[in-house]
Amino acid sequence: QVDLPPSITLVNNPLLPQFLSLPMFTDFDRCPDGVLPTESFLCELGAQANNTKADELTSAVLACPPADCLDYGCPGHEFATKGLQGCLNVTADIDATFTVEFLVFDKLLSASVFRTVIIVSPCTTKQAPFFCPDRTCSPIDCDVRDNLAALTGVVTDNIPPVIVFATDNTTTDTTTGKPTIVTPGAGIQTM
Repeated sequence: QVDLPPSITLVNNPLLPQFLSLPMFTDFDRCPDGVLPTESFLCELGAQANNTKADELTSAVLACPPADCLDYGCPGHEFATKGLQGCLNVTADIDATFTVEFLVFDKLLSASVFRTVIIVSPCTTKQAPFFCPDRTCSPIDCDVRDNLAALTGVVTDNIPPVIVFATDNTTTDTTTGKPTIVTPGAGIQTM
């Protein structure tokens, strides 16, 4: 009788497809037992495996086993205990791609499946879609934001702007709360 390799199936979910776009800095590891991924808590479901005799091998599924241990079964790399440790880096650059391998042995035969994880921008809202080098999300292009900040001397976008109303020559400086007079050609005078 010829031995056949075990079968292994990647566990997918509407929030956990085979090709996963993962926002940078998002914690991502094995789902706790009995927990499914949600939009606010992404987690890995791993793979299910069995042999040709229908023996359950899921607890023996390995996650990202290094090549140098494959000859002796990679103890300590079981997904059920290791999770995704060493499989991917959630602080990697945007567009970094990680291939997460799930592998199972039955006797000397093995089978594997893969999930591809692509690191994407953490800035997912329309209000602040630009990811900047200072690791913040901005409502405007980062270079434009930084150039505006340099021109105004503002080093943070938490300071409200000075608002000038065109209806008359008076306004209020929103940073100090003091009334000001705007005289065409003479600039702004604080009272």
